Amino acid sequence: MKLFAVELRTVVVVAGEDETDAYSRADDDRREIKNDEDMDITVLDEVTIESLPDGWDGMCIPYGSDGSTRIEKM
Repeated sequence: MKLFAVELRTVVVVAGEDETDAYSRADDDRREIKNDEDMDITVLDEVTIESLPDGWDGMCIPYGSDGSTRIEKM
């Protein structure tokens, strides 16, 4: 299997006292938002271990795989 960077995006309305509060509330409700909203999906690029997005490394298990194979073994 190949590896691809994919962007998931949605726009929702969040109530908050200010931008910081709105961010915090959206972060707290992230799972609920994900379940309620359709997300636009954009395939960005094929990636290699050397070009993995921030926070990912060869020990990570990619979404869409068998659930146990680490990136470095793909």
